[in-house]
Amino acid sequence: LAQGEILAPAKSVADMRQIIFNDWVDAALCGGFMLVVLMMLVLGLRAAFRAMASDRPTACEMQPQFREETARA
Repeated sequence: LAQGEILAPAKSVADMRQIIFNDWVDAALCGGFMLVVLMMLVLGLRAAFRAMASDRPTACEMQPQFREETARA
């Protein structure tokens, strides 16, 4: 854009600015979602390794508790 060059999809400098802005937004969103996936991977592996290192079961299961109206039906 600084060289005054306009690429194929743009017909004007304003269109070119919009394309550049959209590219930056796409890159930022991609980076954000990559961080989300990376954090899920890291936290999932951390939880799995903690569970494997524990000598007790790590799942907390409870008996279902029904309300009185639901139990009679």
